[in-house]
Amino acid sequence: MSAFSQSAFYHLQTHRPFQTDKRWTLRSGFYPEKDPRKLHNCKQYFWIQPDGSTVAAAYLNALEDCFREEIILQDYVSHLCQTLRISLGMNYLARDNPWDFRIGFSTGVDCNVEITSITDRADFWKKITAEELIQRHSYYPTVRLGILKKISDFFPDQELSELIATHRRNGLSNSHEVENPYYPEKPKLFTSLSPSPTSDVGEAIRNAITSKLRKRHKGKDETILIIDNRTTTTELTQVISAIERETEFLMWSEFPEIWLYTGYGGGRNRKFSESLLLPMKAPQDFMDRYLEGLKKLYRNKRRTAGKYRRR
Repeated sequence: MSAFSQSAFYHLQTHRPFQTDKRWTLRSGFYPEKDPRKLHNCKQYFWIQPDGSTVAAAYLNALEDCFREEIILQDYVSHLCQTLRISLGMNYLARDNPWDFRIGFSTGVDCNVEITSITDRADFWKKITAEELIQRHSYYPTVRLGILKKISDFFPDQELSELIATHRRNGLSNSHEVENPYYPEKPKLFTSLSPSPTSDVGEAIRNAITSKLRKRHKGKDETILIIDNRTTTTELTQVISAIERETEFLMWSEFPEIWLYTGYGGGRNRKFSESLLLPMKAPQDFMDRYLEGLKKLYRNKRRTAGKYRRR
């Protein structure tokens, strides 16, 4: 059994997802244990299946890519400290030059971190881009006319179209700032039709890694690759099977460490953050220590959960 499978099964054995409504089926293996309504930068999704049942999911919803990457890196380091029971300092040495991060640890080790994403629905990126566009610009009293036009293209609205047309007749161009009809920011409900997952997770992971391997940048042998899991309803057991099939490819990769990251919420305050990190590849000596630490961590978690159940 691979290290990924062992880590995933430890997680499944102790996972206690937060049940908000018993009418919903929670996404198996990928759902927060904290109340998603209280997590920072968390978006809840409800997928209505063809049989009428509902699958509830929760995703990290950082509206800026750079902020999302910082959350992922912080979660990765925090996960290592918690699992290995160590204290670890970290400095940013470089950003996007050429890897996403160049970091220096207090142990004296420097390395790169690169983050890439996968999904299981062909149209998911377009939908996320549209939702994040309107959310990101809802916090400001004014907005560029060109941004309003983009929002209108994604979310056709008669009143918005007429407002844009009025600004055009008044001689305003895309670069002009106009009053923002979406300000102040308030909760939004997005609805859309989406086909069932069409992308094979194993293939998506292989393609994501291959894309990074094709980069001509030096330093792949000292780069930690983190795959941001933005699949929608794919269950953890399905991911386990997919990654088991890709074991040989993962071992062949130049990247010494590859992790699968699933974020539910995060930000500056760790109290309102939650994520799941699972190792897909790492040096054997590190993996032995990691799995031993993970085993103890989950054993303590199970023991604590048992105490609360007895009460």
